[in-house]
Amino acid sequence: MFSNVILGGFEQADSNSQPSLEWESWLKGTRRFPPSDQELALNEARREHIEQKQHLQDAQTEKRAPHVASRGQGAGDLDRKKHFPAYDDIELAPGAERRDDKGKVHRLSDSEMTGLRNLFQGVLKYRATVREDLVKQFARVRDDPHPQSVMFTCMDSRILPARFTQAQVGEMFVVRNSGNMIPHAQNYGGSGYEVSVTTEPAGLELAVKRGNIHHVLVMGHSDCKAINTLYNLCQCPHHFDPASPVDHWLRKNGFRSHIKLSQMLKDEEDGVPDARRIHFAAREPELLEFHARIDPDLKFGVEDWLSQINTLQQLVHVASHGFLKDYLLEGRVHLHALWFDVYKGDMFMFSRKKERFIEIDENTAPELEDETRHNYQEPLPAAATV
Repeated sequence: MFSNVILGGFEQADSNSQPSLEWESWLKGTRRFPPSDQELALNEARREHIEQKQHLQDAQTEKRAPHVASRGQGAGDLDRKKHFPAYDDIELAPGAERRDDKGKVHRLSDSEMTGLRNLFQGVLKYRATVREDLVKQFARVRDDPHPQSVMFTCMDSRILPARFTQAQVGEMFVVRNSGNMIPHAQNYGGSGYEVSVTTEPAGLELAVKRGNIHHVLVMGHSDCKAINTLYNLCQCPHHFDPASPVDHWLRKNGFRSHIKLSQMLKDEEDGVPDARRIHFAAREPELLEFHARIDPDLKFGVEDWLSQINTLQQLVHVASHGFLKDYLLEGRVHLHALWFDVYKGDMFMFSRKKERFIEIDENTAPELEDETRHNYQEPLPAAATV
């Protein structure tokens, strides 16, 4: 039932249209769920009512404008009620001042200063507790660092890579962005060897070629706001904002994941056997090729299916970069997918042997480590790649 909606694609909205305040608020993360059509219609009706009432007030005050003009104030300024935005469409830097139309200064409230206050308190706590020990660790790795992996993960504030993995100083590079995405090399040219001046390929080169790490990790997670946005853009293409960097980023780097999800859902509706078994492959399959069964136990929702597909698809994007070819062919670097359940606190790792995400616990960790050590991968038939 999802496929017909998703297959609509990403038709660009009218260039003059802008997302509503409700959608903007959701994209900024200040509300948990996207607005419903009923809410949008109700709020639009309210706004139209306010505008009509405003026009009536304007008409009344214009008649009396000559009587108040001598006081240096417009009639509208005296009589018009001020209507403030219902959502956070006005943003201020910490410590900034607001001035109303009369020049009166309004300093940020205590609630608006909470983020900066927490930062100061955190730094003070760090200085009083772990700072001394960390300085010693900094000194140990300063001249002879030995990072072991690079992780690409989401910028979601709930995701704490070093804490989840208990990584110590100097052990892991971390690159974060919206949706834990790595641009495909083909986005920058047909051969994949063109220079891409973006953070993610630069992070790959720094970690693999200059840092000599052996493991590239991509970690996605449940209830990912970026992936939820991508999914909703699939459902409602007219909500795509041509002026939004986030919308462009998600569409450009997530459309391959969306294609795989929509095909999986369509195959399920059509009764195709083993519809949840998806094929992933680099353009040169000898670099990377595997199958994955997405949530075979049906524990998660469709947005989380897209998140898992996207996490695996980003491994294909990593393998697309030409400067990694020799490292992958010679087995000097290995690609792994992790996925975190933000509500249960469980970490999963993708097993190519079992073709699914496996929860990491005391029983499965040795098996996953052994699988990686032997670089298990069955030969797969050639297939078209995306």
